[in-house]
Amino acid sequence: NNCQLVLEIAIYHTQNHSTIRKTAQKFNLSKSCVHNYLKKELPKLNKELFFKVETLSQINFKNKHYKGGIATRKKYKDQNRSL
Repeated sequence: NNCQLVLEIAIYHTQNHSTIRKTAQKFNLSKSCVHNYLKKELPKLNKELFFKVETLSQINFKNKHYKGGIATRKKYKDQNRSL
């Protein structure tokens, strides 16, 4: 059932403070599919859970640049080791 899947995704996403990417990997779905479920389908099913997802999305968005910096630093650190 599609409604059940949307709720399972939202619950997993909020309980694990997961990113869209990690949630998509867990459910073997595309990021865009998970995003559409959480942004378009979830508000119709459960407003309270939708607001939790939105709060987490805002936190993840604010931390995006920080995680990108860590990934870049790690990439170049790993490249320097192989030289």
